[in-house]
Amino acid sequence: MKELLHCYSVLDVHPSAEFEVIKSNYRRLAKKYHPDIYTGSKDEAERIMSDLNEAMRILSNKHLRGSYNAERPKKGSKFSDYEDFSEPGLESRMSDCVKKTNNLRKDANDQIKSKIYSNEKEIEKTFKKSCEFYPELDLLKQRLAKLSVSLSVAFMGRMLEGQEYAKAVIIFEQFRDKFLKKYFGSSPIVHLLAEYLFNRGTQRDRQTAKSLNKKIKSNGVPRDVKGFVRRFMRTHGIDELKVYGRKSKGP
Repeated sequence: MKELLHCYSVLDVHPSAEFEVIKSNYRRLAKKYHPDIYTGSKDEAERIMSDLNEAMRILSNKHLRGSYNAERPKKGSKFSDYEDFSEPGLESRMSDCVKKTNNLRKDANDQIKSKIYSNEKEIEKTFKKSCEFYPELDLLKQRLAKLSVSLSVAFMGRMLEGQEYAKAVIIFEQFRDKFLKKYFGSSPIVHLLAEYLFNRGTQRDRQTAKSLNKKIKSNGVPRDVKGFVRRFMRTHGIDELKVYGRKSKGP
């Protein structure tokens, strides 16, 4: 593993980014800086591609990524083992602040300052043009943004890359389901509760989602899922009828 390579900076993603986000950014950047396409220096393109490939090799492998995360310097957080569910729109701003304030090595700083690895505004601009013909795309993107801003960016990149607009709902569901399964286990009942909290979008509801995430990650999904969900909703004052539309039958 390269000591000087800052994988998350190279791929322009947050350290908590889902793999779909990482893969989408890699494809976008690799397409832009491929030596046969890049209009700048060929040596620079080869250097960038080498960094991109190495970063992707590490972050696409669960064990390598775990080792890398353990070795890289980072600020402590009481939720460091769980998803940092920041408010919509805050995640990207935090990413910018991290890039400016982290004590990165000189070569990584030079890459970030020259904006070699950032191009999110161009994606947003092109995506808006597509929404003029396919307005449902923007609604799907907004729904993903309530879960994770970086996930919505990856969705935009995926749609623009493949132009599979007829499959937009299917692709949206894939992104959403992978996110929910990663942070809340495989139970559809828990998924409905988590998505309800994200869709409400208040700071209190996102903190409640953090609590749900922490319980699932710490203890796993219990056999009595309905009982677990009922107790959780009672503890946090959540109306079961608003989440599920009706009260489920007891076990």
